[in-house]
Amino acid sequence: MIFEAERHLPIGKTSWSADAAEQALRGLLLGAIRDYSQESLWQSAADAQSKPDMASTIYLGGMGVLWALDFLDRYIEVELPFDKQALASRLYKRFVEKDVKAFTQYSIDGKSCPSYFLGETGMLLVMSKLQPSAAAGHWDSLLPIIRQNMKNPTMEALWGGTGSIIPAVFKLEQEESQQWREALVEHCQFMKDTVTRDNCFASPIWTQDLYGLMRTLLGAGHGFVGNLFPFIKGRQFLPQELADWALSDAVETIIRSAVVEGDCCNWPAELVTMPGKSPRFLMQWCHGAPGVITSLNGIPTGYSQEFDALLLKAGEAIWQAGPLTKGVGICHGTDGNGFALLKLYSRTGDPQWLERARAFAMYAIGQNINGHSLWEGDLGLACYLHACLEVDDRFPLLDVC
Repeated sequence: MIFEAERHLPIGKTSWSADAAEQALRGLLLGAIRDYSQESLWQSAADAQSKPDMASTIYLGGMGVLWALDFLDRYIEVELPFDKQALASRLYKRFVEKDVKAFTQYSIDGKSCPSYFLGETGMLLVMSKLQPSAAAGHWDSLLPIIRQNMKNPTMEALWGGTGSIIPAVFKLEQEESQQWREALVEHCQFMKDTVTRDNCFASPIWTQDLYGLMRTLLGAGHGFVGNLFPFIKGRQFLPQELADWALSDAVETIIRSAVVEGDCCNWPAELVTMPGKSPRFLMQWCHGAPGVITSLNGIPTGYSQEFDALLLKAGEAIWQAGPLTKGVGICHGTDGNGFALLKLYSRTGDPQWLERARAFAMYAIGQNINGHSLWEGDLGLACYLHACLEVDDRFPLLDVC
């Protein structure tokens, strides 16, 4: 089977209700505002997982909550009990003075790892949006730490340069900048130069040095498609050779590594399974079909008919698998999988994908929530409900800042 059935639930019959979705969305925002504390900020997903050093970050902590509250401010009908600009500065100060000490495992300089999801890079990007009068200074601070992390040996998105370079694409989407373009090109050239084909498929792949293991992961959180995401998102800013390479290698590896069962397909968590282990077929953003779709949806329709067909089979597999037992979380929850269905609607125009995405939204409203956070908690679900209401497939802080 190409997904682990025990990790999923039957979706049953669900009817889309825009009123119910908006009511739930407003409730999630109000809950985050209500639970704010001047002393402890939020009891975030990081706290729930005993990771207090991550409680300021965009992935698990307060900076991600702040971004979502700002992004969704049209739904907020109460006065915030804090100033967003001042709180962003407080979160960042807490991180650099205290929490960053825990972020040495994947550092380049032995002091810190400027991760996008779990470190300074993502926090500074959000601050550039929340504090427009100080944005130029935040961008000036970002560039050197992006360069510092560019060749991080983890070779993946969560800790490595592939995540850290994402702000460069956002910057170039805002305005032309030679130095930011050079940084993006330098990173992408490094990634191209470090790809190998030493595997059973002879397919392009990177090897991750991660959590004490050497692995050839494929997913959006830690692997191949996550590494290609900046190439695809920033393709217009790359030399033609690099842009073309990214498309051809992405399609080659995805086609060769896909496992198809009838009208469905998925990808193993890693291209080469570790000795003595069976392949894992997860079905979530960080590992599996949902992340393949959201990361590579920018590959033009028609570039490869076989690739196009696989994305549709991947969407069918997401639907057949059903919501995740883990509950809410855009990283590894029902709403994250729903974003992939929205991507397929924008790609194909087929209304069944929007209907299915909205069914996932209605189901997710009733699932458990793991604290106040963007990637693993309630604010990610709020963003997903907004996406279904507005038919907006942009993934938080990857497609939109």
